[in-house]
Amino acid sequence: MTMNPERLRTLILSLLLVLTAATLLPWNPMGPFDARDYSPLPGMTLEYPAWAGVIEPLVAPGHYLLGAPDFRLAFGATAIWLALAALVWGWWRGGVWWRRALRMTLAPLAAVWCLAAYVLFASHVHFPGWRLAVDDPDFAIADLQSHTLGSHDGLVRAPVNLAWHAARGYDVTAITEHDDPAGSFHAHAVAARDFPAMAVIPGIEVGSEYGGFLLGLGLRQGVALPDFWTDRSDYARRFVDAVHDDHGGAVISMAWRLDVPAIRALADAGVDGFEIVNNGHPDVPHEVREAMLELERAGKVVLVSSTDWHGWGGFTRTWTAFRIPGAAQMTADERAAAVVNILRARDRAAITPVVAGYLGPPSTLRLIFTPFVETARYAAELSWPRVAGWWLWGVLLIAAAAPLARRGMRVMRLLLVTWLGGVGGVLFWRGVELYATTARGDVVLSDVTAQLGGMAMYVGLPLLLAALVLGVREWRRCVNRG
Repeated sequence: MTMNPERLRTLILSLLLVLTAATLLPWNPMGPFDARDYSPLPGMTLEYPAWAGVIEPLVAPGHYLLGAPDFRLAFGATAIWLALAALVWGWWRGGVWWRRALRMTLAPLAAVWCLAAYVLFASHVHFPGWRLAVDDPDFAIADLQSHTLGSHDGLVRAPVNLAWHAARGYDVTAITEHDDPAGSFHAHAVAARDFPAMAVIPGIEVGSEYGGFLLGLGLRQGVALPDFWTDRSDYARRFVDAVHDDHGGAVISMAWRLDVPAIRALADAGVDGFEIVNNGHPDVPHEVREAMLELERAGKVVLVSSTDWHGWGGFTRTWTAFRIPGAAQMTADERAAAVVNILRARDRAAITPVVAGYLGPPSTLRLIFTPFVETARYAAELSWPRVAGWWLWGVLLIAAAAPLARRGMRVMRLLLVTWLGGVGGVLFWRGVELYATTARGDVVLSDVTAQLGGMAMYVGLPLLLAALVLGVREWRRCVNRG
């Protein structure tokens, strides 16, 4: 952890120059792109809050992971590289054999624990994200799958969900609660009262006999739906018929967990479309993707791009653009109805699934070399305010290094203490907040949400203790030196 100010300055300046050079490259990995063929979309741009550059070093790992084709595989590959790097560091530090062995055992575990803690931290904090801006006023931007506390794994109330969508460029939001649409109708009422510009489509997410999930959109309150848990025989067709005939709505199928025969069977059952990209489940196999594209070309389905946002984190890279003449002059309910009608008509020409970056199946080489590829991709997608954020903190660190060193303080150790204390403190506070909400009883939280709160506390507390121990040791070292 010891690094003199000169070496630290050289390291920081080198990193800053590399980030700046990557930003100048004539490569746009962000888009926005058409999720079907990854072609650029004219008249659409991605905006990122300029103020967010101030916290860019903190947000960067989230962009690094969630910009990968499959963030779960990227996490696993990064964890392996981190563990190997920590193992080499433990051996390189030397010392007597038992110290080296202990260090080589504990360092990889600590590195992976910190990575997992950051992922959990980024899941509980709503960091700033991309906003899709469209030049044509006849486009309505929709998210056809999202959740609130009305779902068993939701983390946010309806007002938070609606505010989050508004900040990211959505005009239309489908609230698709698991198994019970009551929360969806509640969100529609909240929008009518507090978010009049946001069109809300009441919906539901249910299972199917094919192992995937179906989204019923445009539901009518008080009108029954078939229960998957009571009778699973030919459920998909019965669900589609009920949504179409009794509710006047549309049905979208998630592609996650489906194979090619299931895709074709669901199309035959009458679903109106498929999610070609889902920000929560980006690992659609190549053959499944090709089957969906083939069905779309045949006019049997349309393809959309959804967030599947449950309140976990603030990042997003998916939108669906609907061309609706006169959309800007419509009321919220009129826009919602127009979106449902376009889906029911399977009007491919009026629908564009939009994605920021590539979220298709990762190649083997990209997966193996995840830390290098995703770091390069992250650097290339940086905007100038975000680069300025890196320079701001880099220059401040360089300026503080020499005075701190004269007082006997180790800059890298102080950074580690700050990181451990900040991430651990937020996680512990978030866990306590969720438990306190449960104790008050004003909101009924699911077992999954309560478990996430417990996980945040159990992961955050060790980080806080580690920050305390390291901080006290550093303080005593400075006192003894003085």
